[in-house]
Amino acid sequence: MKTSDTARRRRTRLGAIAAAAVTALTTGLIGAVTAQAGQSSRPDHAAPP
Repeated sequence: MKTSDTARRRRTRLGAIAAAAVTALTTGLIGAVTAQAGQSSRPDHAAPP
């Protein structure tokens, strides 16, 4: 019984760590794509006065 309890706890902790890592990676990717989209939508040169 004790072994399965420990294994379950370890699996739960690994699952939480994996979920946090996936969330962080996804957030970083979305942030990078958003930043790139914001840069590409700006005009490269200003209109002459």
